[in-house]
Amino acid sequence: MNGRFPKPARLLLGFIVIYCCQAATAQGPLAINVAPTRVTFDKSSLSSTVTIVNRGLEPVRYRLNLCDMEMAEDGTLTRKLEPTRNSAQSYIRFAPREVALGPGEIQKVRILATIPACLPKGEYRSHLAFEPISTGEAVSPSLVKGGGAPGKLKLQMRMRAAVTIPIFLRNGDLSGKGSVSDIAIVEGKMVRVTLSREGDRTVRGNCLVKFIPAGGKTAVLLAKGQDVPVYFPNQARSILFGMEKPIAGFGAGSLEVSFFEPGGPVSTKVVPVSGS
Repeated sequence: MNGRFPKPARLLLGFIVIYCCQAATAQGPLAINVAPTRVTFDKSSLSSTVTIVNRGLEPVRYRLNLCDMEMAEDGTLTRKLEPTRNSAQSYIRFAPREVALGPGEIQKVRILATIPACLPKGEYRSHLAFEPISTGEAVSPSLVKGGGAPGKLKLQMRMRAAVTIPIFLRNGDLSGKGSVSDIAIVEGKMVRVTLSREGDRTVRGNCLVKFIPAGGKTAVLLAKGQDVPVYFPNQARSILFGMEKPIAGFGAGSLEVSFFEPGGPVSTKVVPVSGS
């Protein structure tokens, strides 16, 4: 042995990068803040600017790409390999396509949209993804100590999360309406709310979960979901709210769930709760 690792092992050295899509609220392990967290274009507004801030302590590099994503019934987003039927990619341009930021530095991204005269009426959506680029830093392999077998490699793993923000292109006079269609208590401590969508655009609003004690006492706010979307063309999605204690522990009364877009009508649904 010459002390070098076999070639296949050397190829594995370095960071194992795991990509995941995350909303651009830039919480958790992300090194950047992105604002605004969504962009909407129509014929009256075809340009916008997104600001990226490196809130970390190390330099970062990100590559920017357009992609399409679909929402599942539970609200999770899945990246699609091919453009979807209502993709906006063909009508969106942006620059720059790669950014490098030192700690505290800021970069603005210019986004432009076009609406061809032949484009059918409707809502088109794609997502702008900010994907981390490896800085190329070296990782020194080491032997597994303790209970590990001698001579085995220990690889360092680092999570790298991709930020995505939705870009909407709306052509024509579109309308949408969201409503609470179902409420279910799950495992005694969670409330699953199903929201329904009508119309030809995405709806986005606030969802409030309240407990109303029997006898007309003051309602108690149990949970709140802000800026919750039901993406077009989905007809429904669910949200799961966790409670601090079992629902039955609140006593007899009812659960009231409401959903509303800012300035729009309020949809409310109520289900009884028997208490413990």
